[in-house]
Amino acid sequence: MNGLDRLALILWMGARNVALHKVKSFVVGGILFFGTLLLVVGGSLLLSVQDSMERSVTSSLSGQAQLYSADAKDDLALFPGGTMGSMDIGEISDFRGVHDTLLAVPGVVDVVPMGITDAIVLQGTELDRLIDRLRAATVVGDRVEVAMLSTELGTIAQSLEGDIQAAQAASADPAVQDAEIEILRRVGDPAFWAGLESEPEQALTFLESQVAPLGSDGKALYLRLIGTNLDQFEACFDRFRVVDGAQVPAGEPGLLISKRFYETQLKNPIAQVFDEVRQARDEGRTIADDPLLQEEVRRNVQQRKRVLFQVGPGDVDAVREGLMAAMPGSSGDLDTLLQRFLALDDANFDARYDTFYALIAPRIRLYDLPIGETVTLRSFTRSGYARAANVVLHGTFTFEGLERADLASVNHLVDLTTFRSLYGSMSDEQRAELADIRAEAGVGDVSRDDAEAALFGGGAPVVMQAVSEPAPAPAPAPGSAPQPTPAVSEAVAPLVSEAAPAPAPKVRPVPAAVVSSAEGREHPDHTLDDGLVLNAAVVLDPDDAPSLSTLQAALDAEGLEVQVVDWKQAAGLIGQLVTVLQVVLWVGVLVVFIVAMAIINNTMMMSVMERTQEVGTLRAIGTSRAMVVGIFMVETLVLGLIAGALGAGVGLAVVGVLHAVGIPAAADILVLVFAGPRLYPVVSSPWVLQSIGLVVLVALVSALQPTLLAARTSPAVAMSPKE
Repeated sequence: MNGLDRLALILWMGARNVALHKVKSFVVGGILFFGTLLLVVGGSLLLSVQDSMERSVTSSLSGQAQLYSADAKDDLALFPGGTMGSMDIGEISDFRGVHDTLLAVPGVVDVVPMGITDAIVLQGTELDRLIDRLRAATVVGDRVEVAMLSTELGTIAQSLEGDIQAAQAASADPAVQDAEIEILRRVGDPAFWAGLESEPEQALTFLESQVAPLGSDGKALYLRLIGTNLDQFEACFDRFRVVDGAQVPAGEPGLLISKRFYETQLKNPIAQVFDEVRQARDEGRTIADDPLLQEEVRRNVQQRKRVLFQVGPGDVDAVREGLMAAMPGSSGDLDTLLQRFLALDDANFDARYDTFYALIAPRIRLYDLPIGETVTLRSFTRSGYARAANVVLHGTFTFEGLERADLASVNHLVDLTTFRSLYGSMSDEQRAELADIRAEAGVGDVSRDDAEAALFGGGAPVVMQAVSEPAPAPAPAPGSAPQPTPAVSEAVAPLVSEAAPAPAPKVRPVPAAVVSSAEGREHPDHTLDDGLVLNAAVVLDPDDAPSLSTLQAALDAEGLEVQVVDWKQAAGLIGQLVTVLQVVLWVGVLVVFIVAMAIINNTMMMSVMERTQEVGTLRAIGTSRAMVVGIFMVETLVLGLIAGALGAGVGLAVVGVLHAVGIPAAADILVLVFAGPRLYPVVSSPWVLQSIGLVVLVALVSALQPTLLAARTSPAVAMSPKE
C-alpha cells in the first residue's frame, strides 16, 4: 500500500468513526461547538469595543499618538480617573522643532499642540449680581433701573430675614441673627434708598460689605482646560461639534465648555430637575414609581427661591398671571404660586415643563455663565503664583456620539495663548522686554551674602537727587476702566505681577482691567507653533500610518527629548479599561479551554479504552502505530472542524442579531467605551478562522495523549478477552 492509499484509508476510517461513536462525538463536539461560539461572539465584542474606543479617543482628543516630555514624572492621562489634580508631564519647549520633524515623516497628517491645566471660576451669588447691576445703574444715572433693582433687593432682604428668623430658634448665639436681621431691615427702610441718591457710595458699600455676605456662598467652578489651536483642533478631530454659540474666532482668545458639563453643572438647578425628570420619563420611568424622582421633585420645591430672586420686578406680574393661567383656581403671591407649580407629578409634568421653558426660563439667568459673557479664569503657575485671564465664553461643544459620556465632558477647550498665560509661560519677546525693564529700573541679582548691604546701603552715603514729577494722567471717564501704566506694556504687565504670590481670590468677580488677560492680543496661527506646549496629538493617515517606533526614531535623531505613546496609554482611565476587558475575556477563554481540554481528554481516554480490541485488531493485521495515531487524530480533526464550523455559524448569527439591534450603553462610561449610546459589534473573517483553528488545536492536543497510549498497546493484550 503506497502513501496515498494509506492516507486515504486513514481519512476514511477517521471520518467513519465520527459517525460510529455517536456518544463520544456528541460530547466532544458539543464542547468544541460552545468553545467556538464563545470565541467568535466574545472576541467580536472585544474587538468591536476596542475599535469603538479607539474611534472615540483618537477622533475626539488624542489622535493616534500623543507626545510629551521624556522627563515627565507622571504618565499622561487625557481622561483623568477621579479627583482633580495636576499632572507633572514636563514641558515641550521647542514645539516648532517637534512639529516640523514629525510632519516630515510620511503618513503624519498633522501635529496639534496642547497643554493641560486646571482653572477656577469664582461665581458670585444672585445678590452679588444685583448689587453690581445697581452700582452700574447708579454710575450712569439710570433711575428706572435703580428703582427696579431697589425693589428686588428689598424683596430678597425680606426673604432672607424670614430664613434667618427660622434658623434663629436652633442657634446657639441668637444675638448673631439679631444683628443680621437689623442689617436686612435697614435695606427695607425707605430712608436707606433715599440715601442712595445723596450718598450713593456709602449705600453701595454697605450693600456690598454687609448685605451681600448674608446671601448664599458663591460657587467655585473647577475646569480642566486643554489649551490648543482651536481651528486646527476642529479640523483634525471630526467628532468635534460646536453646539451652542460659535467657534472662537481665529486669532482671538476664547473658551469653549463641554455641553454636558454646561447642562449638568452650570444650569439653573430647577431647570436641571425638569430636564432630569423629562429624560427619566422618556426612558419609561415615572414619578409615582421612582423614589429618586420623588426626592428630586421635593427638593425642587424647596429651591424655588432660585427662580423667585431672579425674576425681575418688571416680570413678576407677567409670571404670576402665566402661572395662574397654567393652574386654574390658583392665587397668591409669586412665591406661593411657584411652590404649587413645582409640585410635579406624572399627570401635570408635560404641561408644566412647557410652561417653565416658555414663561419662566426666558426671564431668569438660566445658566451661571451665559454664552458671550467674559469669564475670569484663575490658575496657579508651577512656581506657585496666581494668574488670571479674562476670556469670552464663545459656546459649548460636544463630541458626536459621546453626548452622554461624563468622562468625555471633563475637558474644556481654551486658546493656546490663554493657556500659556495661565501656565506662566513667557515668549522670547516677553523675556526680552522684561529684561529691558529690569535693566532700566536697575534691578539686579543679589546674593545671600550681599542682601543686607543691598538693602541698607552697606555704609555708603545716601545721595538725594531731585526727580521731576511726571505730569498726572488724565482722569478716566465715569464708569471706564483704569488705564494701564504706560511704562509696562500689556504683554509684560502680567509677568511683572509675579514678584510675590497673590493672596487668595475673593468670590466677587475681578475687573477686567486688573487681570492678566490675553484678550485683544493677536496671535496669528503661524506663531502658535513657536512656544511652549505640554503635549501634542499626532494625527496619522489611516492608510499609511507610520509605527510609533518610526515617530520616536525621527524625534531622537533630532535630539528632541520627547516620548511617543499610543492612544490607549495616553487615554488614562479609558485605556486601562480596554486592557481590563481584554484580560477578563482571555482569562475566561483560558478557563473554558482548560476545562474543555480536561473533558475532551477524559472522553477520549474512555473511548480508547472501549475500543481496545479494535486497536488490537488493527495492529494484528499489520497497521503501524503511526497509522493508528493518524486514524484517531483524523477522527478528532473531522469532529473539530464540523463542531467548529457549526459553532462559528451560530456565533455569526448571534453577532449579526446584536449588530442589528445594538447593545445599549447601560452606564455613562459605556457611552465612551461604545463610541455612542449603542455598540454594534461586527465580525472579521480572520477572527472566525482563527477561532475555528484554535478550537481544533485544543481538541488535537487533548486527544494526543490517550491516542499515543492506545498505539503503544500490543496486539496480544489488546485482543485478549476482558475479565
